[in-house]
Amino acid sequence: EAGLAEIYSTFEFVRGGEVVGVEAAMAAPSAARALHTATVAGSGALPTSLSVPYFGDSLSDQVLVDQVNAWADYGALEPAGAAALCAVANSAEWRDLRGRTFVALGATAELGPLALLLQCGATVVAVERGKPAKWAELVSMARASAGTLVVPLKRPASSDEEIAAAAGADLLTETPELAAWLAGALP
Repeated sequence: EAGLAEIYSTFEFVRGGEVVGVEAAMAAPSAARALHTATVAGSGALPTSLSVPYFGDSLSDQVLVDQVNAWADYGALEPAGAAALCAVANSAEWRDLRGRTFVALGATAELGPLALLLQCGATVVAVERGKPAKWAELVSMARASAGTLVVPLKRPASSDEEIAAAAGADLLTETPELAAWLAGALP
């Protein structure tokens, strides 16, 4: 709480040459920049095993567990991380994330969890800048998954192509609008 209080008291938000405190900016998101929501539901099945990409291949089942343990023995992976990965690999229940919601900031990050969360049936509220080609990939990925993707839009959209074209918001320049949108988009 002290850290947030410090941010609110010292940081400034600049838009259109106007400088205001973060607290004032967050309290007054622009109605003209209000974000809309699209929900992209997948129709895929839950994964039957955990699969991890590795040098162009895919590791799963006992091969994955053996590799994870080798990484831990080598020191490339903390023992607690190895134990957690092995537990997920060995438990179908842990791979069923239906009914759970995650927010992914920087949703298209290469090492981010978005793809796995969607595969496991989670609802993922994705925040990423407006990059239509990347959003088209995310929408397609979501449609093929067991999960649901919740997308911020600059304008209402219904088809996958329209969603990809209208999707996105900038975490740094649209912070107040994103905060207001997230408050309404989360269950």
